[in-house]
Amino acid sequence: MAFCCVAAPRMRIASRLVPLLVLLAVLYVPPGRQALAQSVATSPIGTTGFQYNNQKTTPYGVAAADIVLKLSNMLVCKTPSASPVTYALCFYSGPAGPTGQAGNPALPCTLSPDGKSASCVCYKLDTSQTPHDTYAIDINGILNLGVYKSTVKACGHDGAKCSVATSASNPACAATNHGTMMPTRPIISVFSTAAASRYTVSGKSGTQACPAGAYAGCMTAPCADQGQTDGKGNALVTCQCPVVTGLYEIGQQDVPCNANAVPATSAVASGSNFVWSASHNPKSNPGTAPSSKAH
Repeated sequence: MAFCCVAAPRMRIASRLVPLLVLLAVLYVPPGRQALAQSVATSPIGTTGFQYNNQKTTPYGVAAADIVLKLSNMLVCKTPSASPVTYALCFYSGPAGPTGQAGNPALPCTLSPDGKSASCVCYKLDTSQTPHDTYAIDINGILNLGVYKSTVKACGHDGAKCSVATSASNPACAATNHGTMMPTRPIISVFSTAAASRYTVSGKSGTQACPAGAYAGCMTAPCADQGQTDGKGNALVTCQCPVVTGLYEIGQQDVPCNANAVPATSAVASGSNFVWSASHNPKSNPGTAPSSKAH
């Protein structure tokens, strides 16, 4: 990559990576902690021939559990300047009412009747508006089995062999940038700090640890653009996320761990249940091993 050899561009990229790396810095967990049971039964994607990754990618759970053990697990991807990339941000999705700063939209994750998946409303982000932004993919949460295996081969099981400088050849980043991570769905859910300021309230930001329960693991989940927008005109998409049970953390503070406890802004269908889009970092939320429950 040309930018690796020119000081000024390298400094610009580094400065834009700082917020992302600061937020990811809490994700390292030392070895030796007892593994926690996290489980998922089947793929919610349902595409014939698609190889869903139901492997246990860490001792703590399957791919859908979105486990992060160390900083290198988060593969930082640089988008190609020649072609804009559209992706989804589900980091703040969950309840049927808004959270964070005033004016934020409700981003509900509606649990399916069988409890195996959740339909999550998420932010739609387009790099044509922020061309120098980076995003990150949890190597342990890649739901495409083929892409997961090729990424592990290229980057190592923990992702340490890859960097933003080599992200163009990183299989997970390349698949996302070219819209091939999920069949028939060019938009997928990834991690980004693009909306972090909207969920910083009274100077508080970061994650919140929650006890064992059901949550949506949205990393690399497929998303559909149905032309939705919030009250401010921000584009929204709907992502189909697998649901797992276990300890988890949500992407903001001072909110209930029970997504159903957040007051809804409008009428919801009778019997609707909501779950947070979340992930799990055993360092920040060691807890105790929950009973395994398949969905």
